[in-house]
Amino acid sequence: MSRLQNAVQQLKPKNQPILNNTDRTLRLVPLSEAVTTEATEAEMAICVAYNKKKGSKTPVEDAGIPLTKWEKVEKKIRTIGEKVVADSKLGNLGSRLIHSGSGSATNFYKLGRDVTPKADFVGDNDNYISLKKAGDSGSGAQLMSAKSGEATGVVEAAVLHFQKNTKEDLSKDKDFKNAIDILSRQMEKTARNDLNVEVAKAKTDFETWYITQSSRKQQLEKIERNKKKVTDYLKLELSFLGATRQTQDTENKLKTLIPRAKIIKKKEFNKIKDEYIKDDTYQVGDVKVSAKHLTSVAPEKLQNPELKKQIVDIIETSVNTKPWQEALTNFFNKNDDLKRWMVYEAASGLYKFTGNPSDGKEYTKKQSAVANKILVFTDNGVKSKHKVIDYAMANPGLVNKISISYKGSGRSKYIKLGIAASYEHELPMLKEELKELERRYVLNEGIFRDVVNKAKTFYNSIKHIVKRFYENIIKRFFIQLYELAKQGITVLLDALGLEISKAEVSMATPSW
Repeated sequence: MSRLQNAVQQLKPKNQPILNNTDRTLRLVPLSEAVTTEATEAEMAICVAYNKKKGSKTPVEDAGIPLTKWEKVEKKIRTIGEKVVADSKLGNLGSRLIHSGSGSATNFYKLGRDVTPKADFVGDNDNYISLKKAGDSGSGAQLMSAKSGEATGVVEAAVLHFQKNTKEDLSKDKDFKNAIDILSRQMEKTARNDLNVEVAKAKTDFETWYITQSSRKQQLEKIERNKKKVTDYLKLELSFLGATRQTQDTENKLKTLIPRAKIIKKKEFNKIKDEYIKDDTYQVGDVKVSAKHLTSVAPEKLQNPELKKQIVDIIETSVNTKPWQEALTNFFNKNDDLKRWMVYEAASGLYKFTGNPSDGKEYTKKQSAVANKILVFTDNGVKSKHKVIDYAMANPGLVNKISISYKGSGRSKYIKLGIAASYEHELPMLKEELKELERRYVLNEGIFRDVVNKAKTFYNSIKHIVKRFYENIIKRFFIQLYELAKQGITVLLDALGLEISKAEVSMATPSW
């Protein structure tokens, strides 16, 4: 996950957001926060009333609001703006207020696309304000939505905020240790660097076969005539098993989708995987890794049967990693400090718009797309005003549930074979063992009666030595793993050759 730091690049922020105040009825604010026309007009009314109070002769223009837009603001909304500004709780926000409108800024999330500022209007650097109306329980009151790209960005950013500001030793966390212990046992069984198929494409290929040609599909069609339901069920079933990307609440969704169906058992699923390999009518699609990794691979290893075996191997490993992912997700879900930073990122957009983690203080730099204050208003004035950092630290309970999927990279599975310390320690011993084997082979070759037996014995001996070499790398690596954990989650996942591929976050609507 530390690829986050490589994937983002700090760009020079604008001093103010673009003041192009087009109609924001369908505008997406804080992670898909649909703002109503009335709320937008309330923002304008507060800006104009404030500028008048500060003695501006052109309060609408100074707020960056087109006159045609301002003329549409009803008198009752203008009156509300005046009452908010007259309220002593508002305080001094600077020499003038500028309405953010539909302005945009650079989005540093890897998967995020929304570039709408979090601040609805801005004063001086101490007042980049997100406006909320008291009693609102609609979408305008939310801090974030379930959009996967934005949600993933919030989680990744929260991890960086968390690591910079929290001195927690992850290596001592019970849930974290459980996740690593599970993973260490799995890695010892599955470590390899000879994958010729891409993990994501392999899973997609297997899913395609599963929903179109498998006997499981035929089985479900006997109890459900609706083909779309059958397809949806099969996809969810693979997710539930852990064979494909996991989503929230799959078990309940499966029970609701086709009530009469029973989720396939692991023993039955193993037979299905064998069926996939033996199905000569199905040819795998574009699943191979980059050609640069395959220059020395024997042609027969890239044919349909061998590719299918590797795809099934990936599916099996994915299913087996489900307990590890669940254990690590459990760590995320129980960590209130991490949740606080999720609330902070969702409300402020600090990492989203700057590419930098928080220093733990209120943000007062130049990027005004970031919100550093929350202003809650009523029709009669100001209800409350919060620093975003303080609000987030006080409300970790807003985060209900976190679900995270991970992905590997290159041809290695789970582990980067370039783990320098372990590799360099074991390599001399491997070379010495191979030399010793060669010496014994030459000295004893006279006892072999035929070449076949000679070659077989030699091959089996090499295979055993190499297998032990990889296992020793893994064991030595895990001795160091808890030390890596102390450096943070991103350092740990990077060492494992993993990164977050998707995150889903459920966050309650605050009671403003």
